[in-house]
Amino acid sequence: MEREYLLKTLELVAPALSTNTLIPVLQHFWFTGKRVMAYNDTIAISTPLETPFAGAVPGVTLLDLLRTISATELTLQTDKDILSIKVGTRGHYKLGLMTPDKYESLFSMPKFGATDISGTKGFMSGISNCIRSVSTDTSVREQLGITVISIEGGLHLYATNNATLAHSRVSQQATVKFTRVILSGPFCEQMIKLSEQSGKHLVSISTDHAMFSADQTLLFGRLIEPASTELDFAGVLKHHLPKDYKADLWPIPKKMTEIIDRACIVTSATIDKTRTHINLNGKDMLQFFSKSERGEARDNLRAPDTQDAVEINIDPVLLKSGLDYKKVLFTNECVIFTDEDHRHLYLVGASKR
Repeated sequence: MEREYLLKTLELVAPALSTNTLIPVLQHFWFTGKRVMAYNDTIAISTPLETPFAGAVPGVTLLDLLRTISATELTLQTDKDILSIKVGTRGHYKLGLMTPDKYESLFSMPKFGATDISGTKGFMSGISNCIRSVSTDTSVREQLGITVISIEGGLHLYATNNATLAHSRVSQQATVKFTRVILSGPFCEQMIKLSEQSGKHLVSISTDHAMFSADQTLLFGRLIEPASTELDFAGVLKHHLPKDYKADLWPIPKKMTEIIDRACIVTSATIDKTRTHINLNGKDMLQFFSKSERGEARDNLRAPDTQDAVEINIDPVLLKSGLDYKKVLFTNECVIFTDEDHRHLYLVGASKR
């Protein structure tokens, strides 16, 4: 077997390896003879790979071993509970092999049914937009993924980490079978990665899991079960968006990237991270002031007439995440970023300090 092909295939599946040592088999690659899969109780990834054996092999160990081998071709052989990797006459390596009967009852990849999501390209654009606001704080599980809500023939996607909120609207022609679900952050991250490698995608969302396919690679993800109180995303947007905000938005100038970069450098210079103070006092100049014990940065940016007077303290790192949008508006409560047609939205909230 070609080493580079084997390594590339395993690296595609590797994000679904578990880091939890409580169930060792979830840290293994599962080989069927036709495919290879990894499953960590949250997501699973399966892709075609023909091998002369079936069984589970320690994932990280196999990956690290393959990365140290320079040979082009490998020979894979099994003997009971041992996988042998031979490199001509120069090397012989052995790994433990777990037989399928010891783990197959844990999980089997569901069959991919008819897709629930039409216009997958638009859906993936929304996922890519919202992933920036997915939280890693496990104390609020609703924030650990992207919420998808079906409303009036369309889909609304939301994500928040308390400091930011991302929102996307996706046209939906087919009738979906759900009203509101939460796709986990790891599942969404892998959807984005796989979609970048393939032009043909399918998405299916069931009552407790979601499936995604990119060519012959399959991705499974458990849905996040929400708490009894659902997050009121629409209410948050209504509160923070000015009534005529679309008319007041202005194109993001190139100079803003340089200003935000300097603000990030200064505010991130110490452990006790500081914030950037932004002020517009009616003289058509936005003033950016960042200060830490390592130094300070002052910049002015000419603002258009559509930008009202504003004063806000904010994390410049979060602002930097919005510079790939087209338009911006500063308010006293948040900074609003949108694309040209306002289908994708990103709000960065004010900091208390």
